Amino acid sequence: MIQQQNSQQLPLWRGVDRWVRRFQVPSLTDPERGYVVAIDAEGKWGCSCPAWTHDPTRKACKHIRAWKKH
Repeated sequence: MIQQQNSQQLPLWRGVDRWVRRFQVPSLTDPERGYVVAIDAEGKWGCSCPAWTHDPTRKACKHIRAWKKH
């Protein structure tokens, strides 16, 4: 289940202060895991998953795409 989170609840990755809205998104492959998809004040998206955090191009990962479809 995808849930919106209070921005004060979730410590995330570097630049945490830039994220204004955060959403808890379940892993699509492991039901025991979940990631945080976030959007900043400029409308840019981010995710706490390794695919996004280790991609220098910062393309939308499957979690960001899943949230946008939601």
